[in-house]
Amino acid sequence: MHKENVFPLINKSNLELLDNALNHMNMLELRKTCLFLNLPNKCNKSALIKRILNYLETGHILPAIEIPAISCAKNYPSQNLILNSLMLYGSYKNDFKNRSFFKILVGQ
Repeated sequence: MHKENVFPLINKSNLELLDNALNHMNMLELRKTCLFLNLPNKCNKSALIKRILNYLETGHILPAIEIPAISCAKNYPSQNLILNSLMLYGSYKNDFKNRSFFKILVGQ
């Protein structure tokens, strides 16, 4: 006899601890966790964490969020970052130079 999973698979206090632990994992680890749970694993870190926690709490699989094509950068030459730059998904690299620029804009 096969026993069905009963959700939530984890209690609330452990879910909060897991949320904290997942935030300390790198993307490869999060993607492997999603694969282990048979969840889609192509998105950003916060979406992966949300998908894992939601599944463990409800049993429902959150669909992958598609970024509209108009919001994605095309294969244009790299643009210099200036105060009025248009930020599109995929248009900048997460490196020291760009993080420093964003810290100046945000103030921290």
